[in-house]
Amino acid sequence: MSLCTFLNGHDCLSLSFSLDGRFLASGSGSPQNTLSIYSIIEDFKCIHTGYHKNGISSVAFSSDGKYLASGSFDKLVKVWNTTNLKDNPKILDKHSNAVSSVAFSPDGNHLASGSWDTNIVLWKLDSNTGTWNYTNIVTHNHSTIRTVAFSCDGLYLASGGDDDLIRVWSTLDFGECKHVLSGHDSQIKSISFSQDGKHLASGSTDFSIRIWLVTDWKCVTTLNNHNDFVNSIDFSYDGKYLVSASNRDFHSTVILWSTASWTAIRRFGRYDSASCVAFNPNSKQIAVGCNCYSRDYTRSIDIWTACNWTDRNNSYFSKNIQSVVFYITCMFEQCYIELPMEMLLEVLEFSSMIMSLK
Repeated sequence: MSLCTFLNGHDCLSLSFSLDGRFLASGSGSPQNTLSIYSIIEDFKCIHTGYHKNGISSVAFSSDGKYLASGSFDKLVKVWNTTNLKDNPKILDKHSNAVSSVAFSPDGNHLASGSWDTNIVLWKLDSNTGTWNYTNIVTHNHSTIRTVAFSCDGLYLASGGDDDLIRVWSTLDFGECKHVLSGHDSQIKSISFSQDGKHLASGSTDFSIRIWLVTDWKCVTTLNNHNDFVNSIDFSYDGKYLVSASNRDFHSTVILWSTASWTAIRRFGRYDSASCVAFNPNSKQIAVGCNCYSRDYTRSIDIWTACNWTDRNNSYFSKNIQSVVFYITCMFEQCYIELPMEMLLEVLEFSSMIMSLK
């Protein structure tokens, strides 16, 4: 796995890849309040910036890549036409408190927005005018909403909030809650459906991730490897992996899980706080947004690229990496040592020898 870091100087609160894998969007917190779009094929060059009046909590691309939605603490949803970014975004104003999450339906014709006002608003695209019209509103049992997500077949919309519950709504008769999933002991921060439609994952401030089977909405396993709030989760598009990001969990801030065994197969990133993660649709890149990158305490977005997630030999590292940073914890201080790549094998062999003496 190789690492590419680009510093945007912002608190990155949300990330989203376009389905064709060409673009990455990020939303930053206050005071920057910036929506940024990066071109992946141009080495993550920033090609557009847009703004809200407050921090941007959530960003999402439509499936055709034509629209990009942003939700903000300024209570607004903005929808940007990516085919002409010079146009002013459409402003959707129906919430009375911060917008915490936005999500497009798989067909791109509907947009859901969840808010701290306890409501989920459903918007529908008028393909003739390009406007987004309010169609329905439901309440999450008078509880602050933190996250919303559509199932991959578009039949369900799931929401999670401060009441520790996940609610599953039918999109066919939106307004009726079909299922209530209980099991978490604290706020639901993030939810994600697998691309095959079989599983729903939920991350919580109770430090756990729960995996739910969509056929009967039962919890099939609980993942407890994080030591702090689980801020964000995302399934890979090939369905083989789940990635999760945690808050101030210095030993395993970002974890890659195998969906075949629901076991942690990789732990990476030494972050003070990893606020969001997103899989590239090619399933070979993971974007991590952080409030503070632990190496130099600057805010950044990290792109982790894997030749093979399970490869443990030298090819695991990209050839263009010139050095490796090792984090050392001593009794009285913490420091970083940057080593040239050619010394890596010697360090690993020495580390193995030390571990064998324990």
